[in-house]
Amino acid sequence: MVPNSRGTKQLKFDSRVYSCQFSSSGNFCYVSTQDHRVTFYDTCNLDHFTRMGRVRAAIGQWTITDCHLSMDSQYLAYSSITPFVHLCKLEYDGDRLVGEPTQTPLSMATDDDGSFGIWSLKFSDDGQRIVIGTSSATIQLYDIPTQTTLHCINGHTDDVNAVAFAEAYSSNVLLSGSDDTTIKVWDTRSFGQGSSGVLVGHTEGITFVSSKGDGRYLLSNGKDQTMKLWDMRQLISTKQYNKKYARVDLTTNFDYRWMQYPRRTARKHPADASVRTFSGHSVLKTLIRCYFSPQHSTGQRYAYTGCAQGRVHVFDLESDDYTIIDTAHLSNRPITNQDNLDEWETETEEEEEPQFRRGRLYETPTVRDVSWHPHQPVILSSQWNNDSNGLVIKHDFEF
Repeated sequence: MVPNSRGTKQLKFDSRVYSCQFSSSGNFCYVSTQDHRVTFYDTCNLDHFTRMGRVRAAIGQWTITDCHLSMDSQYLAYSSITPFVHLCKLEYDGDRLVGEPTQTPLSMATDDDGSFGIWSLKFSDDGQRIVIGTSSATIQLYDIPTQTTLHCINGHTDDVNAVAFAEAYSSNVLLSGSDDTTIKVWDTRSFGQGSSGVLVGHTEGITFVSSKGDGRYLLSNGKDQTMKLWDMRQLISTKQYNKKYARVDLTTNFDYRWMQYPRRTARKHPADASVRTFSGHSVLKTLIRCYFSPQHSTGQRYAYTGCAQGRVHVFDLESDDYTIIDTAHLSNRPITNQDNLDEWETETEEEEEPQFRRGRLYETPTVRDVSWHPHQPVILSSQWNNDSNGLVIKHDFEF
């Protein structure tokens, strides 16, 4: 059953919601907001969330860029536009967090540069390692027990916006997605030899990568306004990429934070190795996220993503079916006329110069993050308005 309801407001914040995720058990969720707080809610009763506690994050720059809960729910890691990951030890008393969690700042700075920020981080399933992607185009693998950086690789030519572990219960294979438009696969056992290969197909920067956990399939969102499904067996070798495709540049140099995408559809890359490409959602304003649906309840049959037009898009990976959930009616500035969305599109397939947003499109709510309950047909979407208010919306299955 695919959640399809337009949703109900579950939580409201006076700050933008940057992420909202269920725990691995589904018994609680955690919400990060731009005011540098992470709040935990008991979700055993999906009709009524109760607050468990809050982590007051160290003040960084702009926002909490990413946060992730370890598989056993014992640790929370979060980042900002600084070279630090903060590791929080969580203690529980029933359905409450006990006190203010102890926070340990972990410096990711190297001897060369300490001025970068961290866009993405993920725990390994065993909770022993953290992989991070930085604004200095590096990928780092950090070992928590020894508090040391195991590897720091200059793996891209632009910001690394997204990182993930490719396999469940293993930290050997890493994924990284960058503003240089590529996704790279890394084997930690042979880091010194460079990446294991490159996945080519996006024509603008990558905003998110998500692994199926089987060491084979992954999803990515791109600023070319597409989501792609990949099979890692279709990797192009680094040598082949550098020789044939590294100089292929189909980017438009538009600023996705403030501008519309200047093409109706993205150009197809001559070496596109993706299995499927999905479109219709808007990847603008922020680093929009995408995921596979849960194994337990769906067999990971669906791919779902947020959208800068206040929607949740769910795509069936085994057919051409899809579901669009519109959350704009819950915003203080709802979209009431489809024509307002059409104003964002340009008149021709390609334009020489990106166009600034105009009309009411800039005022649409943004769904940055989405989370499907591991056992129930429920999706949480995190929505913000441009007046800096945030919502967490619950979507159920309706016949």
